[in-house]
Amino acid sequence: MSERPDPRDRPPDPAGTQPKVDLESLLPEHVDAIDAEAFEERPPQLGPGEGMALVPGAPEPAGGVVAASVPRDTKHTPRFQFLFGALLAVGAVALAAAVAIALRPEPQTIDPAAGWSPWRPGSSTPITQIADHVSREYRLPNGHQLVLVTPAPLAFLGIPAQIALEEPIEQGGNISLLQGNGLIYRMCGLGSECSIHEGKASARRLLLLRREALELALYTFRYIDAVDQVVVFLPPAPGKKGATLLFQRDQLGPQLLRPLHASLAHRTPSVTGVESSPDASLVSRLTTDLYASSLTPGNSDPGGIFLVLRPMSEATSSGGSSSSGSGGSDLSDLSQALGGP
Repeated sequence: MSERPDPRDRPPDPAGTQPKVDLESLLPEHVDAIDAEAFEERPPQLGPGEGMALVPGAPEPAGGVVAASVPRDTKHTPRFQFLFGALLAVGAVALAAAVAIALRPEPQTIDPAAGWSPWRPGSSTPITQIADHVSREYRLPNGHQLVLVTPAPLAFLGIPAQIALEEPIEQGGNISLLQGNGLIYRMCGLGSECSIHEGKASARRLLLLRREALELALYTFRYIDAVDQVVVFLPPAPGKKGATLLFQRDQLGPQLLRPLHASLAHRTPSVTGVESSPDASLVSRLTTDLYASSLTPGNSDPGGIFLVLRPMSEATSSGGSSSSGSGGSDLSDLSQALGGP
């Protein structure tokens, strides 16, 4: 009988002696399917200096320090971005407002040292000085003075008058008796019925006369406190009736609070340049109402006179009578009405 072999003499791994391992059993029992359209593998995010080892010849970071990776957005990032943008917007608005305030021109006010105007009348005969000063600034194209201006109190034949102002029909057509003290300026061009004896009547020349009347009123209200109304008789065109302008102190309040040259240009325009003057629109607006004037005695007071001012357009269309630029024709009519020579 043969002896059994020594187990120690057997091969280390005889065939069939090791247990077989099922490779499939190493996989998870259930693998969920992944939607390829809903999942996209994102490449790893590399910070500064990362991945340089993959590039042949790339230098190592200085000092062997690895740069920190860029922090990723959190759920609070949109809120901080919104607040940061709002702060930037508020800062931009504040900066724009500061610049606008810094560049805004200072309001024009009257310098006490310089006064309302470079020229001012003296204490003696200020009304006459105003008439002479203003009238000598206005010239015809040939250099002659445009008109002669003579001032007078609001009186005719020595009898004080009160202004009866008739409103246009579209404004109600009411008649108002103006209270306060009035002053008259008569413009005379030394021609027939005080018309201008040189050149031809035109819209530009009329605008220049209206500007002169406005300047007379502004000087009067500024330097003579007792005057409440200024009436200016404009010179008529040859063979026609003249128009009248009325200025009231409260209507020119804004122009009296700022220097004269803030309203009227420093340089007096000529007939040809009056329409292009910087103050042309203001002059046109403040002198747009032209009146026909007439005198009538008051019925209740034998010693009173009414200076009736009626809108020029209505007086012309109705064929009503009006005065000449100097008021001369009405003086004779009034004299007869009062029983004078």
